[in-house]
Amino acid sequence: MNSQLSATAKTLFLSKPSLSLALGCALLFFTQQDLSAADEVIIKTPNAETHIEVKPPSPEFIPPEQLTPDTKPTETKPSEVKAVEPEKVYLPRDIRPLPGGLDSIPMFNSNNPEIVLSEGILLSTFPSADGPSHLNYTFDGRFDVFAHHIADGKKSGHLEDLNLGLIVGNVGEKPVTVRVLNAASYSTRPDSPFIAVDSLVNNDEGKIFSGPGDRVTDVMLRDEKPDDAWDTKVTVQPGEKVLLKKLVLNVRDFPTNVNGRSLLARLKSSGPVRLAMVARFSTIDENNNHRSPTEREFIATLEAGKFVEPRDPAPTRPEDKGAIRYGRVSGVQSGSTWKTNVTDPKSKFLALPAPEKPISYPISSLAAGTFGTGQVQSAPMVVRNEGTAYQAHGNYGVKYDLIFPLKNQTSEDLKVNIALETPLKSDEKKDLVAFFQPADKRVFYRGTLKVGAGKGTKVSKFNYQHIVEHRGEGVGPLLSVVVPKNGRRTVEVELIYPPDCTPPQILTLSTVADVK
Repeated sequence: MNSQLSATAKTLFLSKPSLSLALGCALLFFTQQDLSAADEVIIKTPNAETHIEVKPPSPEFIPPEQLTPDTKPTETKPSEVKAVEPEKVYLPRDIRPLPGGLDSIPMFNSNNPEIVLSEGILLSTFPSADGPSHLNYTFDGRFDVFAHHIADGKKSGHLEDLNLGLIVGNVGEKPVTVRVLNAASYSTRPDSPFIAVDSLVNNDEGKIFSGPGDRVTDVMLRDEKPDDAWDTKVTVQPGEKVLLKKLVLNVRDFPTNVNGRSLLARLKSSGPVRLAMVARFSTIDENNNHRSPTEREFIATLEAGKFVEPRDPAPTRPEDKGAIRYGRVSGVQSGSTWKTNVTDPKSKFLALPAPEKPISYPISSLAAGTFGTGQVQSAPMVVRNEGTAYQAHGNYGVKYDLIFPLKNQTSEDLKVNIALETPLKSDEKKDLVAFFQPADKRVFYRGTLKVGAGKGTKVSKFNYQHIVEHRGEGVGPLLSVVVPKNGRRTVEVELIYPPDCTPPQILTLSTVADVK
């Protein structure tokens, strides 16, 4: 192997024509070099030349709760600042739009403000005649509920419990029954603290989780019935409001006085209902005992018509140019599941990719983060509170159920690897995606995926794999399956996008000829 290096470009000459091998060798070679933002990496083979411009990373969509003491900005003197440019590694990907689309099931989505500092209404779809804090939207039949909020005792000045109340109301003339099909809610402490977890771990037993969103989506992915803490059926009489669920956030028992909670529920009503999420602090009696609000007190908070303040910063408008502020969601979105067969255009099958060019599909792509496909998967908002997100950016709580009918059209057996990757967010159409080497410290994805493969058209056996990926990282395959020459296999991948993650990701299929 020969190499030539200059001050403005680094060139690596290889005798093999395989671009994937060239990129792999380039990674090994350049991780030992000082690669600056002005450098251009040129990888040459006898049959191909790839020019890769290395640029500083662009701003990413990072929820505030993702920032840790290691990543939060701190005040330093100019003399103490040492500029360190991350090294980018570019790998070939044939990125295609994900076939299919979201269903039309409405989702009640409460995430604004994320940090709740006062009492009041977080989100209400009760009639607008009741006041400006209500969105006047009716749920009838199947619908979902998603919520993610944080209590901060130091910022709010309240060390008593923060209680979130999910209220269902019947403004019609007939009784309505609401059934909870499945549901889960966990707090950060003590239910699911953020702990270090290996990059890729089998999670068939469901004991691996880190953070409340991770645990909630894991439970919901298994489609288990709600536990005894949930009333699975509630009948609401005409004109009545009922407390469907109370969620508690304890802050006083933890050093930081901060706690978060995620909720995801699948429900079905026999008629039209309205929903609301309200917040109230517990009261403290003369013996320093904390008393949670009663159902009547939750309803009184709703009827008072006052929003929780302050709200999170308003998003930029879709028509605005320049940097995007996505904002946080408070409203009703259309779509809770993306289920589809992933095939080639006008075909019933997906032909296996060539070993040197894996196929990738965006997951939870959003404005300015479509990897050049132009496909924004964010669920549209049917109704939204003023000053909140225009789309459900991140598709938190949305289920992806993807079936891959694979076909090997070659004359040799091929092994297919399925992986969920977190490259650097991009909106440019390229045949390459960027990763960091080493990966960024910030975790951008943590969650469980359900994967399986079968010889027929359906998959009978599934495994659960838990992954943790940092920004600019791709971990080992979730699943590997050998597809015989001129043969077929079916692969299915399911995930529910966790609220502790940062989009977008890509789901990648790659092949290797070595099937051993």
